[in-house]
Amino acid sequence: MESSLKIILSGGGTMGSVVPLLAVREKMIEQGLSAEFLWVGTEAGVEKELISKEMSFVSIKSGKLRRYLSFQNFLDPFRLLIGIFQSLAIIRNFRPNLILSAGGYVSVPLIIAGKLSRIKSLVHQQDLQVGLANRIMAKFATIITVSFESLLKSFDPDKVRLVGNPVRSRIYTGDKTRGLAEFNLVPDLSTLVVMGGSLGAEKINELMFQSIPQLIEFCQIIHVVGKGNMVEWMDKEKFGELANRYHPYEYVDQEMPDLYAVADLVVCRAGLSTLSELAALKKPTIIIPIPKNQQEINAEYFAKQNAIILLSQDSLTAEEFVETVRGLFSSSSSLGNLSRHIADSMIPDAAGKFVELIKQVIK
Repeated sequence: MESSLKIILSGGGTMGSVVPLLAVREKMIEQGLSAEFLWVGTEAGVEKELISKEMSFVSIKSGKLRRYLSFQNFLDPFRLLIGIFQSLAIIRNFRPNLILSAGGYVSVPLIIAGKLSRIKSLVHQQDLQVGLANRIMAKFATIITVSFESLLKSFDPDKVRLVGNPVRSRIYTGDKTRGLAEFNLVPDLSTLVVMGGSLGAEKINELMFQSIPQLIEFCQIIHVVGKGNMVEWMDKEKFGELANRYHPYEYVDQEMPDLYAVADLVVCRAGLSTLSELAALKKPTIIIPIPKNQQEINAEYFAKQNAIILLSQDSLTAEEFVETVRGLFSSSSSLGNLSRHIADSMIPDAAGKFVELIKQVIK
């Protein structure tokens, strides 16, 4: 079984549907489960560059499954059909034992093709709100895994399994001393890490632009601005004589474990992959979710657990943001409480549970 195992992984568009599958792959390798992997994703997605370094990557067509009126909606059924035929060809050539998806519209034709080809599949539901793509795939999947107990009622009870949300083992390899040198930080100054997600976050960047002069009076900042957003942040001199406390980066990949290691407080969106990593590392966190998005539901869940500080993008001012950060950095007990509660909010060793489920499915 172990030497001949072939698995297709699928997801993309953003890193949210990519990271859990990479975590499962890492755990399989750690446990000595030998397998050949193929990734099926989007041609223009952020995942292609990263995945291509680790395994073979192919892209397929798929409709975006929009819930609003658009001319593209008339084309999407044809794209979906093309994607199904492309997926059938991929399955015929690769001959996988199993297909894994963590969501995303690109996986829909693949999971349908898997069902038509009698290939077993696992679809993972991360977020607390089930998206249309996963609702469709759940009808064709062998097993649906979920991150939270409340999601069990959303799927066929004979198919659904509670495992938590897998995180990559590499996040535990961070070293604070190495990170301080890597990011040119001062050891005895509090460190604020601000991340907008794999595509960046324009509103968070705007908020930071207004807040930096006040923030750097009492902390140092690592700001991941997002790909393509670096130029406007390069002129650090406009932030005054303390500008060397501000460190903008377009994107962080291999250095991410060390970035987490140096973070005393994290500001980010409410993507569940990021929140799962922060929970695993017990990092105090401020969440600014994307409005009118499933991220708000994720954020509200964590807020009810007293696991994060939730700030609303629509009403948030720079003054309120600065004072929130200042208040947390001036209260070690508040940071400690956030650290404990966020750690308790997620199921531990989700990747290990996922791998055990894979072993059962492919018997």
